[in-house]
Amino acid sequence: MNEFGWLPKNLRLSVFPKPGLGDLFVVTDESNPFQKPGNIAAVGVDFAIPVVDYQFIARNESALKRLRAQLDQLVGYAVRFKVNGDQCVFWQKPIKGDWREHYGKGVPTLRNVQGFQVAQAFLDAVRNGWRETRYLEVVDGAMRWAKHFLYTRNCYDDVPDAQFAWSAAPIAHFLFAYHYTFRNDPDPQRRQLARQAKDLAHAVVYRYMALFPCDNDPFDDIDASFFMEPNAGFPWLGSACANEIWAYAHALLEAYVITGDPILGHYLRGMSEKWHLLMRDEWHPNIADYVNAFAEMFGLFDGVVVGRGKRSTFGGLWGGFEQLAYPVGEAKMRVVCGEGAAMAFNKVGIKYDIANYRWAEKGNSFGLSFQVVALSPEASRDEIAVMVTVPHFNLLNVKASLIRGGQRFPLVQGQIVTFQERPDTVLVRGVRIGDEIFIGEVPPNTPILPCRIAKKRLAQPNWKVGS
Repeated sequence: MNEFGWLPKNLRLSVFPKPGLGDLFVVTDESNPFQKPGNIAAVGVDFAIPVVDYQFIARNESALKRLRAQLDQLVGYAVRFKVNGDQCVFWQKPIKGDWREHYGKGVPTLRNVQGFQVAQAFLDAVRNGWRETRYLEVVDGAMRWAKHFLYTRNCYDDVPDAQFAWSAAPIAHFLFAYHYTFRNDPDPQRRQLARQAKDLAHAVVYRYMALFPCDNDPFDDIDASFFMEPNAGFPWLGSACANEIWAYAHALLEAYVITGDPILGHYLRGMSEKWHLLMRDEWHPNIADYVNAFAEMFGLFDGVVVGRGKRSTFGGLWGGFEQLAYPVGEAKMRVVCGEGAAMAFNKVGIKYDIANYRWAEKGNSFGLSFQVVALSPEASRDEIAVMVTVPHFNLLNVKASLIRGGQRFPLVQGQIVTFQERPDTVLVRGVRIGDEIFIGEVPPNTPILPCRIAKKRLAQPNWKVGS
């Protein structure tokens, strides 16, 4: 079990942010130290916030008009090419132009993450009713390109030769979204692509996993287990990083609940226990005041740039994991659910968990259920609000119920809250320990999913006296 009592106040969400639609591409100016002025650079949309969905839900006509115009321009900017017989569509970075002279030749590339963030905007538009041939060509082509690229680079402009771990999040999110959008599509070829997309997303999460799986040296006071390097650049070699690894945690959670892969669950649980160790060597009056006071480098080995056992004086924490995992507002626990597993997170303290998780599907409809349990005697009489998130599913009109003492009660308005800003999430109020929450329909014979992780996370001392 993980809890967020250590999280700085800027990431302790009291409400979901209202998603604003920015530009899907920009023109660079003289202030950009990496790309030449006049370049067209892809931006796309955020993987952690449902930007496009919200514009459709809120019927923001001006934003949708701008979205349409920029999508149409990006159709023209796309590169169309074949790889092993697959017709691919993608965008070069930069879309148009070149990099500053000191980088030399050969920096522009089709192997970039921003192209998938642009493809996400097209896919979200298709999902919301803009199912047009030219848009389908783009999302199908981007999906086919995902079958062939082996790496990305230029993920951040300052290290154009390196692959960054954070890229797993937008790429995996696009692929999982493609899977759930088209797995029941009338076109059999697109259904086949949808099946492949799920497997590819799972593989992508591993591809970007530069994680230390164990203690690097049992004779010092540093345990490298579950820390990650942020990229393949030399200055970060052998050092743990906070920063955008927060985005990689988003990818881990999304992949775990969809696939049920116990290794991913194990790494996410371990990683989530250790973020506070990456806070910089600073003093603030309260743990909540350590806003962005995280180290970009924490040296794990001799010879690293920052120095072994030392933390850099710069860094931060960003990437959207709190949008997916943090119990927002009045919620004391958030449960993130998928067809493969579910994982719960506590707001402050390790108090609550879930048991008996079930998932059922029929066609395009789904249902899930779980029981709320206490992890300590002190919590056994609590009544709490529980947040439930199901990535890639719309819960705005979902039917929900609760079983208490053998009796089933429908949840009515006020007991269940939906969010236009986050349509994959509901809040259930007045939950008691032992209650079973149902979202959608779950037949009585539905099997329990084990929600396994590779190893149990148990608190133990490093050394046992007298053993």
